[in-house]
Amino acid sequence: MEYENDLVKQYVNNVQVQKRFIINKFLEEDENLILLKSYLNYPDFEKQKLLDTAFKSFLLKFRKKCYFSKLVRLKSIDFSKRYYKLNKRYPLTLDAPLKFVDTSLTSKELLISEDVVSFQVGDPMENIENDGLQKALKILTSKQRLVIRLMYFHNLSQTEIALKIGSTPQNINKIHKNALNQIKKYYISSLS
Repeated sequence: MEYENDLVKQYVNNVQVQKRFIINKFLEEDENLILLKSYLNYPDFEKQKLLDTAFKSFLLKFRKKCYFSKLVRLKSIDFSKRYYKLNKRYPLTLDAPLKFVDTSLTSKELLISEDVVSFQVGDPMENIENDGLQKALKILTSKQRLVIRLMYFHNLSQTEIALKIGSTPQNINKIHKNALNQIKKYYISSLS
């Protein structure tokens, strides 16, 4: 950076080489250059204080920028390493091309979604041949019937059912137990 004022040139040349970069960055702002020129031409305690506070403010901002740019760079490298390590450790076998077919088909493309198949077929509870069980299932609440249907006709676990209907496995367990108790009570009451 070239300075038209000889005093500024002399000041910058006298600064240590390591500090020269920061001083040059500081003097790139016109306000700071004017402050330094006015101080070098007419040294004064007030001008010195203004110059010091401006430099301290600049240095704080500069250090913050350096810190955050290094932090972002290091975190991105760290993230990249973890991402590649994880992908290397757990490759998706469904994304690998099939070996017995010449095309680029993958196993994932050949799979049929369980959601589509399991819920397109009509309600399997209507096909129950035992009239007593069918009547017992009709007295259940809609949520209890849903849990019974998903558990016994679609072979889902309590955790999977909880994820599907947006509940907790503990709540599904409670609904399931209550449904079974109601069916049991219905059968006991129908026998007596």
